[in-house]
Amino acid sequence: MDRITIELPESVTQELDHHRISAQQVRAFVVEAVEAWLRVQAQAKERNESQSQSRFAESAIPFAEKLVRENRTLFERLAKL
Repeated sequence: MDRITIELPESVTQELDHHRISAQQVRAFVVEAVEAWLRVQAQAKERNESQSQSRFAESAIPFAEKLVRENRTLFERLAKL
């Protein structure tokens, strides 16, 4: 397994501690977000290949909107930083 280090602002770390969100829960969230992003990318690539379009033809906006919608509380906290 590869390791990636993500540095969080102190205020986010304090929020995680305050709500007793474990490092394991944060790790699971990050893994889920990356896996969802990879699935969307793979689907977009398949659609683009079948339509013979550039792989940059589709927008990432629907994915970003869905990610924010599903994780609104977290993104609202991050937006306050």
